[in-house]
Amino acid sequence: MVLKINTLRAEEGLEFIGLTFDRYKYLVKHEEINRKTFYSIGARVDEKPIGLALCEIVSPEIAELRSIFVLPQYRQQGVARALLNKAESEGRQRGCSKLLVLYQDQGVDSEALAHLLKVNSYSPPEFSGLVCKSRDRGKILNAPFLKKSLLPPSCEVFLWKNLPQAERTFIKDRQKHSPWYPEILSPFSNEAEIEYLNSLGLRYRGEIAGWVITHRISKKTIRYTTSFVREDLQQYGFTAPLLIEAIKIHMASPESFVATDASFIIPASFEGMIAFAKKRMLPYLEESFTLYKCTKELK
Repeated sequence: MVLKINTLRAEEGLEFIGLTFDRYKYLVKHEEINRKTFYSIGARVDEKPIGLALCEIVSPEIAELRSIFVLPQYRQQGVARALLNKAESEGRQRGCSKLLVLYQDQGVDSEALAHLLKVNSYSPPEFSGLVCKSRDRGKILNAPFLKKSLLPPSCEVFLWKNLPQAERTFIKDRQKHSPWYPEILSPFSNEAEIEYLNSLGLRYRGEIAGWVITHRISKKTIRYTTSFVREDLQQYGFTAPLLIEAIKIHMASPESFVATDASFIIPASFEGMIAFAKKRMLPYLEESFTLYKCTKELK
């Protein structure tokens, strides 16, 4: 068995597209492989694609491992470890000082990844957030919170696709000179894949103050990727109502009969939002699990 590990060129991407989840296949397309914010590591045996690691550079210092997969018949032969090592070295070459890995707390693959990270000297798992899923326009349609409007008159909700250029510039300039949101919650990540049906912005007393950004990760699933409200306004509990407005638009749209599923990611730092989700949302969702975070310094 001759194993070859390399960073993929654009023309190699489609050979490996079957080696990741549907929600990440856009990263393997020709136009994505060349983007400076993504890189892909491929594993071949005798020129046959057998493994793939996908990474996104989420900030100038941090690369995130989005997906790692090895065909079952080639597992426990060091392939995943070789992919991870190459992902680390490629991140280092691109100027990153840390590799971040997020993973779920369920399934055999989750256990295998946790073991892989441990033996490769990653930090111990740390609670990173809550992931919830609604399937097939199910129980969520009966959720009482969808029947209420919880934002005060001082707040204005608008479709993100209508964000004026002046406000776009304001968000970026303020972040550059006085950072006001974590880069991982940037509304400008993966813009080519944004679902504009229900991605929303929030103005408070006329000034941009938050957003909910969604992505269409498969034909039938909209992922609620990023929810953010300005720090000084979080005490008023605006994050949950803004998310609810996005859900209402999704479920009221004819497109919901195609995009029947929804996936929500709530960061650990949003303690109030997690409390709301556990108390108000989970009874009306089909699935939920914990998200863990591990990191490694790329020296």
